[in-house]
Amino acid sequence: MAGLTKSDAVGTLVRHTTGVADFAIHVGHQNRTYMEYLPYPDDNFHEIVDECIQRAQTFTIEHIHRRSGQAFVPNVRVHIRSITAERTHAGFTESLNPYLYCIKIEHGAFQWSIYKRYRDFHDLHKALMHFSIVQRRRSTSDLELYLILADYLNKVLRHPKFRAHQATRKFFDVSCLSFINGLSFSRKEGYLLNRSKDDYHGRQWFIIKDSYVVYMQPDTHEIRFPMLVDRNFQILSGLRNAGAHHGIKIINLQRTLVVKCETARDCEEWLQHLKNLTEQANGFFGSKVNQFNSYAPIRENQLAHWFINGKSYMEAVAKALLTAKDEVFITDWWLSPEIMMIRPMDDETYRLDNILGRIAVKC
Repeated sequence: MAGLTKSDAVGTLVRHTTGVADFAIHVGHQNRTYMEYLPYPDDNFHEIVDECIQRAQTFTIEHIHRRSGQAFVPNVRVHIRSITAERTHAGFTESLNPYLYCIKIEHGAFQWSIYKRYRDFHDLHKALMHFSIVQRRRSTSDLELYLILADYLNKVLRHPKFRAHQATRKFFDVSCLSFINGLSFSRKEGYLLNRSKDDYHGRQWFIIKDSYVVYMQPDTHEIRFPMLVDRNFQILSGLRNAGAHHGIKIINLQRTLVVKCETARDCEEWLQHLKNLTEQANGFFGSKVNQFNSYAPIRENQLAHWFINGKSYMEAVAKALLTAKDEVFITDWWLSPEIMMIRPMDDETYRLDNILGRIAVKC
């Protein structure tokens, strides 16, 4: 297979997914006439949408704290724009199929590219085929093979249960932090091994945003320590610097993080995104060291205000709450909903629960 052309490589990929589906169909004793190479788990394409956590074509911040793990925004189309294949010279494990597939994806206002190999398609297809069988117990010209793969992935993304499947999120490098209103677009997402002391413990889902790197637990979707890009932000790699051939060491003023990639190509891709992040961050910092060695300089002319006592502070909070348009973010852990925000007051108009009630009706 190492001598195949680009179109032959895609053709092999298409024929394999068709063959796996045929096997699953015959095992289930279903009519082949009415089945395609990836049967849906059911005919229910309706998605349950919580309007409180979805605004326009993105999620609100509240979506993160629900820890549902849902990555794609409901009722917003996810479209495969194109797929191209490139022959690479990888190690022996990739010699049987040396092609790297570049997939360009569009989801609402977001666009990104992912790079996958034959085995990645196989893993996705295998996981979704198994999912379909549990839930519910074709060859063409070279010019059409790319369209078949794009159609296959579009079909995967069209059904809500396929879209929500963990294997689909992994394949498309997305998570519950990918499409949040107010957060930047993710430069890169995926599983990496996180080193603790002298050993690597389990895979964590890592995300590169516009000014920080963060990771979360894949099973609970709990966000762990974010690493901000500061003046000491450094990226090191290799056995000597990171302790592993596919290792990456990330350093900033607060901590040092060491991760390990599965393959050399994955390591190169992560390094490139991290280096791009570092180059972009150079414009954030000047030559002068910040006060107290802080990662951020002193901000002048900011929208901040000094308060002498709680009375004026609570009144300002009440007025700010009444201007809310999308959401209200509350961080207090010991807050009485019956607190009067503006005093003195003859009625309960400005009691906190009443204010929040009016905001909920308005939004």
